[in-house]
Amino acid sequence: MGIDYKKIQQLVAAIPPGKVATYGQIALWAGCPRNARVVVWAMRAASPQIKLPCHRVVNRTGRLAKNLSFLSFLCPLRNKV
Repeated sequence: MGIDYKKIQQLVAAIPPGKVATYGQIALWAGCPRNARVVVWAMRAASPQIKLPCHRVVNRTGRLAKNLSFLSFLCPLRNKV
């Protein structure tokens, strides 16, 4: 059984503005509930032309991943729009 990166990318893209989801939640929605790492791989595999709201995906403690922490300023800004 393969991992459907496109499905994961669509789930991430569907997170509404002002909301967040954890890597684990997205993995569960994609049908691989015990493999949150797959979400990271799918997000990395996305081409630059695909605009994924990476700042809406957080770890289980509610924080952005270390490599995305510079995007933390976006969340409050997007909530005001």
